[in-house]
Amino acid sequence: RRPLNSAELFLLVHQGDIQAESIINHAAIAVAEAIGGFHMIVDLSEVVIGGSVGLAAGMLARIRVALENMRLPSPPLLSAAMLGADAGLSGVIAWGGQ
Repeated sequence: RRPLNSAELFLLVHQGDIQAESIINHAAIAVAEAIGGFHMIVDLSEVVIGGSVGLAAGMLARIRVALENMRLPSPPLLSAAMLGADAGLSGVIAWGGQ
């Protein structure tokens, strides 16, 4: 296969491509594991997911399911960034202006 960007990968998932589905599921599990690790260290109350991949159709739900399967004590709330795909960029701009 040829290299794909994230939008093309999610399009393949939407079209039922099993290999693309596996890639996205593995990515969601990796994100959930990172969240779980941070949660165990600092007891997170909420994790906000942003960016074009994190907010792609179905990705937040996949991360949520993977996080639930970890059976963490008092898992953090998982929510979508209010600024959508530009949340990270807005944060960097705000942080840099201080």
